[in-house]
Amino acid sequence: MFKTKTYINLIAVLVSLTVLANNTAISLGLGNAYYAVFILALVVLLISTIRPQVNWSMVFFILACYCSVLVNDIPYFYKPFERLAAFVIIIGLIGPLIKTPTLVTFRQLLFKYLNNLIVVMVLISFLGLLANSSLVYLGRGGFTGLFNHSMFLSPMAAISMITCVFYGNKTIVKPQKIVWYLFALSSFIACVTAGSRVALFAGILGVLYFFYKENQNNLTRYFKVLILILFIGAVSFPLWESYTEKIIEKMEYSEAQGGLLTTREKLWERRLDEFKSLPVFGIGYANDSSQTENDLIIGEGQIEPGTTWLVILAMTGLFGMITFLIMFFKTVASIKAKHSFVHYNKALLLFFVVHLMAEGYGLSAGSGLFFYFWLLLGVMYQIPNLSFKKKHPVL
Repeated sequence: MFKTKTYINLIAVLVSLTVLANNTAISLGLGNAYYAVFILALVVLLISTIRPQVNWSMVFFILACYCSVLVNDIPYFYKPFERLAAFVIIIGLIGPLIKTPTLVTFRQLLFKYLNNLIVVMVLISFLGLLANSSLVYLGRGGFTGLFNHSMFLSPMAAISMITCVFYGNKTIVKPQKIVWYLFALSSFIACVTAGSRVALFAGILGVLYFFYKENQNNLTRYFKVLILILFIGAVSFPLWESYTEKIIEKMEYSEAQGGLLTTREKLWERRLDEFKSLPVFGIGYANDSSQTENDLIIGEGQIEPGTTWLVILAMTGLFGMITFLIMFFKTVASIKAKHSFVHYNKALLLFFVVHLMAEGYGLSAGSGLFFYFWLLLGVMYQIPNLSFKKKHPVL
């Protein structure tokens, strides 16, 4: 039986609560305390272990980020060194940088607790929506549930949907299976209502991918499930049609402006122009082509990137993009096991690959979505070290 030391459990719980507490509708505003928790957790977990393994492909990406800061004159208000330090600390704790037996266990537990908390928070948000409670509109952007913004609730609901499908598929008890699939449906409606088109699309892709991998040896069953889902969705559409209001409004607005990608095209063009101006090392980690705080789309040194993939290219240049892709594909390619947990991880990764095309949090250390994305990569990085023959706390 796999045994976990109590202190690792406690640290995993503390870190998961810290991340979500910083992204709730009634934010605790943790500030520097947010990073202090991660520093303390990393120090304790590193002290209590031996023989750390270093992922050199990740080291080279961090080096690319550092070089991009050194060779550029970045405005002071972007705080590039502070942000890079925060990036390295969090990646060291949860990402594919360092691997030790203690960190492997910690990340698996953190992944489990965080996913379970996300499911609970999304389901409570959905119940608040059904009850038409004003409490689920406290954040910004309309329906936010327990979170601080509708554009944060949407991806959280998509993650919850994929997680509930995974749990439902894993259980062999039929009543439990039905409950989990109902939870997945509730998460889907929460995602639709929050109004992020890309999060909804990416979440559906993730679910379809998971079902495909689970049934790739029986494609007849896969297509039966797919047809059944489409049929139920079409028949029940009048029941949840009202929840699509925000998505329909966004689509109508985009079409009126000239296309469905209008809100992102200008940001994408800006990132490409930044890359073309300095293609080797980029314009600098945490930098933007704005020269004054007043030029920023969002003030106080915050950036509206528009897409993570072009942000990496623009900020760190070809050096950063190439090292990132090597690290990324090396992490995915190292996973040989065929297990539902692996399929679940890859379904979540597919969600992020698509979602990151429209959102730029991939290098933003203060973002909750940044935390989850890099934790997912960290968990996938250590999957080759897991034994699927023994009972593991997250499997």
